[in-house]
Amino acid sequence: MKKIDNMILVLQELQKAFDRKVNANDFLDQKLQNVLNYSSVIFTVASVVIASALLDKIGILYWIGLFFVFVLYIITFLKIKVGQTPTTFHNPISNELDELKRLCIDVKEERAIDILIRAHLSSMYEAGLINDRKDKAFVVASNLMFWMVSLLFISILLGLIFPNLKFSDFYNMIIILLK
Repeated sequence: MKKIDNMILVLQELQKAFDRKVNANDFLDQKLQNVLNYSSVIFTVASVVIASALLDKIGILYWIGLFFVFVLYIITFLKIKVGQTPTTFHNPISNELDELKRLCIDVKEERAIDILIRAHLSSMYEAGLINDRKDKAFVVASNLMFWMVSLLFISILLGLIFPNLKFSDFYNMIIILLK
């Protein structure tokens, strides 16, 4: 194989890899949206269905726990929205005809392919940074959702176990524990 043939193969593989990064970005957006949807359902079920079904039988610990679940929900929502910021990927090559002529058309084939390879590498690096940010947002949001569910479950149990506990009793217990 000639050097030019090898360069063309490299460029083709880079084009495929860039497309995979763009597709991964869309997939990460879908995963973030799923976490937001599930978190919303969990919070809605907790605050409306459980509270209305058990309103007479549930104590203050449920409401305190529900408050913290709400705080976690807000943090999850914000983390997901930051992760889902609109993404613009830089096209590896220009869409300006004059620049395309200058960089790729009016030069030797080997030079043009070299420029395209470098451009794809740069675009892939930028896409990787964007995907890393979204992946981190997904991991954090998923962990927050886990803690929302756990705290909700604990709050329901404590609210049912101590249905007659008043806020003043809870406050006094916290003060005693902190001393």
